[in-house]
Amino acid sequence: MHLVVFEIISCFNCNNLENSPEKQSARSSSYLLEDSIGFLAREASRAVGKRLLQHFETAGHHITLDQWLVLVTLHANHPQNQHQIGDFCNKDRATVTRLLDSLEQRGYILRSTDPADRRHNLVSLTSDGIKLTESLISYAQQTQAISSQDVTAEEL
Repeated sequence: MHLVVFEIISCFNCNNLENSPEKQSARSSSYLLEDSIGFLAREASRAVGKRLLQHFETAGHHITLDQWLVLVTLHANHPQNQHQIGDFCNKDRATVTRLLDSLEQRGYILRSTDPADRRHNLVSLTSDGIKLTESLISYAQQTQAISSQDVTAEEL
């Protein structure tokens, strides 16, 4: 993570910020979004996500980050109802429905009525969904290793 954050900070310092005295004075006396921890964390997250998608694409898997999030969530604990998936993934109801429709069309998930509460659908991975997710997990682990290179466990 620090490596990615360092890359982002370096990018901003080299490409977006001038080193003129006026800029330096403005930096010291005002708030700059690109210096905030929230902005840097978001950019680091985006960089890691982009790298992960590149690994997926290189391997021939055309999965979005949101689809990945649903798959790995279900792999860790399935079946789950759509509401639980939305809560865990921080996605609204319409987004979850759209993601599940796409994954169901591709044969990766199966929806069934919850026998304990017929108002809810239970979502589980199919055998193809399990195989795909287990394959993608190795790419996620590689991405994490690259992104956190030279970072101690305490720093993470």
